[in-house]
Amino acid sequence: MSVRIARSTRALTMVVALCVGVVGIASIAAAADQRAARSASTVAHDVPRAGTSPKVDSISVETLNRDQSMPATIRGTGFASGARVSLGKDISADVKSLSSDAITVRLAVAHDAGTGARKLTVTNPGGAKGTLSHALVIDFAPVLAKRSVGDGAVNWTTSLVRPDFFTTPTLSISGAGVSIASKSLGHGGQLDVGFSIASRAAVGWRTMTITEGPATWTVPDGFKVRPPPVVTSVAPLGQGATDQGVRVTGSNFEVCKSKEPGVALSGSGVTVDSVSAALGTLMYVKLTVASGAPLGPRDMTVTNCDSGGVATSPGVFHVVGPPTIKSIPPIAIGVARTETIRGSNLTPGTTFTAAGSGVVFSHLDWLSSGKFKATIKVLATAALGLRDVLASDTGGASTLNAGVLSIDPLPTEISAAPKGIGANTAILVTILGTGFEDGATVSIGTKGTRDAALLLSPADVESPTKLRVIVAATKATTHSAPDITVTNPDGGVVSTLAFPTDPAPVLHVASSATTQGALGVTFTRPAGAPASEVYDITACTNLAMTTACLRVNGFNSGRILKGLVPGDKYYAVVTALASTGYFASKSLAVGPYRASVRLAVPVITKVAATSTTLVISFKGSPNAPKTQAYTAQACLNVAMTQGCVTRSHYRSGATFTGVHKAKYYVRIFAVASSGYLPSFSKIVAT
Repeated sequence: MSVRIARSTRALTMVVALCVGVVGIASIAAAADQRAARSASTVAHDVPRAGTSPKVDSISVETLNRDQSMPATIRGTGFASGARVSLGKDISADVKSLSSDAITVRLAVAHDAGTGARKLTVTNPGGAKGTLSHALVIDFAPVLAKRSVGDGAVNWTTSLVRPDFFTTPTLSISGAGVSIASKSLGHGGQLDVGFSIASRAAVGWRTMTITEGPATWTVPDGFKVRPPPVVTSVAPLGQGATDQGVRVTGSNFEVCKSKEPGVALSGSGVTVDSVSAALGTLMYVKLTVASGAPLGPRDMTVTNCDSGGVATSPGVFHVVGPPTIKSIPPIAIGVARTETIRGSNLTPGTTFTAAGSGVVFSHLDWLSSGKFKATIKVLATAALGLRDVLASDTGGASTLNAGVLSIDPLPTEISAAPKGIGANTAILVTILGTGFEDGATVSIGTKGTRDAALLLSPADVESPTKLRVIVAATKATTHSAPDITVTNPDGGVVSTLAFPTDPAPVLHVASSATTQGALGVTFTRPAGAPASEVYDITACTNLAMTTACLRVNGFNSGRILKGLVPGDKYYAVVTALASTGYFASKSLAVGPYRASVRLAVPVITKVAATSTTLVISFKGSPNAPKTQAYTAQACLNVAMTQGCVTRSHYRSGATFTGVHKAKYYVRIFAVASSGYLPSFSKIVAT
């Protein structure tokens, strides 16, 4: 939108200019300003009284922008001393001078003022008002077509989209490091401007100030300094490389639709063929390096495509000599695996070729000038021993590296001792064979799948022919025959030894109800165990099976385990001993269970009898559990065989019914329970 001075002044100036030239314009404009400018303290003698109603005819400004400040003259009649001027919210009107027919004001539009037409209101001190609808229009704030310019940019050109200008305005940006390199008024009053940004100028938003004659625009966040591009690493290239792509990493790279960032390298002999910015942190650049280009580091200068930001990163690109190999991990015959090749002067275009046949390098992945990832495949027909490897780059430079790759034989397995394992045991297994290497690993499983029921320690390689590993078989161990697999760091694998596993017996234990200081024991035979299998049982007072232990050899299921301390609680484990075709295994520890004790004799303290009832009072067994149950018995003879009546769950002092004579013999039973043997009181006559 345009910013215009009122037709009465601007139009008159333009007409006179056509007639009398530039000098006439200056004279008439000065006269107009003199008529408008009066002291705020000076009021003409014809100013009406406060009660007069004002009438507003015109204002000398048609359009204002947000963030703009400029003087204006309001024409009309009846303006009283002290009159106030209003154009609505977010527009201030500071009265500078006033007469009955003219008011000069300084207008200022806030940054967030509402756009569109505004009504002008003049209010005299008495409250009388005069208005002018659609007095002027509020347009959006001035804005640059490109508001973000990069650090280091030189004469980066853009234009003010709005407003339009009659003369070239003054333009300034807050803060240090931003200068106006060029400025011109283009077609239709549009201002074209070029900015230069000092290297390392503070990044962020700046305030833009524009001045055209008496009009001023102050736009916060109207201009932004963007950070410069920064290169952190560039893949090196060797002499003679042609149109070779390299990866450039860094930050603040700009991606544009129609152009790419500019890239330049210091020194001679290196040409930039093309640039592609993939991300803000990544570029791909194709370079050509002359065969005689000087070796060593080069500076890379990047110019961003959108903001024009420029920065030079010193020494990030290198022209290197022939690639060399320092080491390649050994690899076993018949193996294909990804390895790390270490060397120097390695470039993305480096290739590797082994002397002789049977070795292939593929899937090359450059990591740095000293490191490469590559898949190395060694055929089963390849010769064993050391190989020379030729490293070549795209420019043709190469180095033959003697004996850097070792082709190893596969390991072998001869024997394992013990030859297998039973559940819930742990053993040290010694494996004999050939070709075992430091760092070899051992696993046990079937067809490449590890047996999850077996736990293995890291292997201890004592020599190329001997290694040891601790194997623990858990309760989940089944009757099977998995293989022992030894894998060397060079990828060589052998899996020819079977390592049978056997499950454990399943144990059940209960306190004995018939034998003092005993446990009742039953167990099931494990799968795969022979019928003649011999079992041992161990009972201890702690779960670790180390305290107050009793061990019985040749124990059969269903027997009573005797000799325990009465009343103590025991854990028990049954062991299936090793035999032909079966490896020793153990049950899980079961318990704790109380070794049986005989209950103390209850004592009858009183008996009260009638012809139809008995009441028996007694003291219970002192070593009985809290839930101990008792039974009362009454018989007609002392042998307790004739006319007997019993009452279970009898409580001391309870009424005993069902009798029909006054003469009875009675006794109290302490009923047997888990861990306790029964007892009964003395017989008492009524």
